[in-house]
Amino acid sequence: MKHFIRIFLVLIPALTSCEDFFRTAVKVDPPSYVRGMVVNLYINDSDTTLWAMVSRNTGSLETVKDRQDLLLPDAVVTLLDEKGDVVLVMDTVTPADSEVPVNFVYHQDTAFGSNGHRFILQVTHPDYGMATAVQTMPHKPEVTHPLFNPEGGYDDYNGYYGLLSFDIKDPSGEENYYLIRVFVIVPELGYAYFAGITSDDPLVEVSYDWDALLIKDRTFDGENYPVKLKVSGINYEGDGGIPDNIRVYLDISAVTKDYYLYDRSLEKAMEASDLGFFVEPVQVYDNVQNGFGIFTLSARRKILAGRE
Repeated sequence: MKHFIRIFLVLIPALTSCEDFFRTAVKVDPPSYVRGMVVNLYINDSDTTLWAMVSRNTGSLETVKDRQDLLLPDAVVTLLDEKGDVVLVMDTVTPADSEVPVNFVYHQDTAFGSNGHRFILQVTHPDYGMATAVQTMPHKPEVTHPLFNPEGGYDDYNGYYGLLSFDIKDPSGEENYYLIRVFVIVPELGYAYFAGITSDDPLVEVSYDWDALLIKDRTFDGENYPVKLKVSGINYEGDGGIPDNIRVYLDISAVTKDYYLYDRSLEKAMEASDLGFFVEPVQVYDNVQNGFGIFTLSARRKILAGRE
C-alpha cells in the first residue's frame, strides 16, 4: 500500500506540471463549408399545384432563430423541357408555415402529367449563380388484383392487422422504384388518413416517411411481383371487427432513382441521429448541381382494393 501511495503522489505532479490534466480540453475547429443554394422540389404527375423551397445552407455552429431567415425570395425557379423550352416559372410566396417554409408556387388547371418526359430545373440567384437538376417523369405504375382482408392476423408489433395484397406489373429492361402507401376512408367517422403499414418481404424497405414503404425491382425486372402489406390501426369496433363500409385504397407511385436514394439516405440519417453520439453521421443524398437539395418526379396511382 505504501508503494502505491508513493507512485500516486509521484504521478500527480507529472500530470499537472503544465496544465491541470483533468481540465484539459481538446480544441477542434468546426468544419468549413461553402455557402450555396438549397433547392427542394417534388412533382407528382397528379399535382395541379407545385411547391418549392429555395434557401441557403448553414454552418455547423451557425445559429438560426427562424428557418424563414434562410429563404431566398429573390431566386428565379424555372422548369424547362428536354428541348430547353420554358415550361413554367414559379411565383414567389410568403411562407405560411415556418416548419416547412415553401416560398415558391405554381398553379395550373390540369394535372402535371408528362409521363415519360424529361425536365430540367434551373434556379438562379444573384449571389449563388445557377443550380440545376434533371429528372424524367416515370410512367404510372401498373398493378393488378388489389385485395384487402380485414382479418389478416395479429403480431406484437402491429396488434390486429388487415392484409392488403396486390401484384406489381414491372416494366422490363429498366430500373424501377415504387413508393407505397395505404389510404383509408371511414365514412361514419367522417375522416380519411394514411394507415401504418409493414411487410415481411425482404425486398420491401422502410421509408423515412412513417406511413410509406419502398421497393425496387432488383430481383423481378419485367415480371409480376406479389406484394403483401400488413395494415394496422383500422380496427374501430374493438373486437377485431372493421366497419363494412370502410374503403381501403392502394396508393402507389413510381418514383425516380434519385427519389429512392434520397429517401433511403434520409431514413438512415434519421435512424443514426436517434441512436445518438457514438454513431457516424450519414450524408443525405442530393442531385442538385452547383447547390444542394433534391428535385424529383413521381407518377401516382390510387386504386380501391376489393374485400376478401
